[in-house]
Amino acid sequence: MTKEQFKRYPFICRQIRKLSQPVQDTVMTSSKEFPWGPHITAISGQQNSELLRQYLAEKQEIEAFINAHKDEEKELLRAVAKYGTRWDVVRREIGTWKSPDAVRKRYERIFKK
Repeated sequence: MTKEQFKRYPFICRQIRKLSQPVQDTVMTSSKEFPWGPHITAISGQQNSELLRQYLAEKQEIEAFINAHKDEEKELLRAVAKYGTRWDVVRREIGTWKSPDAVRKRYERIFKK
């Protein structure tokens, strides 16, 4: 897994959330029976399910990558996946007293393996 693929995790999660929500709308239709007057009918459906499957597969691949590491690295990767590369926030999330730059370097080393 490359760093660029890993950085897409927040975007992928947002897209999955958006595509998982059903689409609902109302339309004006006419009755099938007498009197044939117009009335409003609610319709609903799913958005692009193929794209949703693709995003779910990418998300599973990233989560498998995270789970393949040691516990300390998992914690760091999950924090970066959640907060991005805001190193001071990531540092506080994982509960370390090391500098944000040290946390960044540890993250960089994971992808150099």
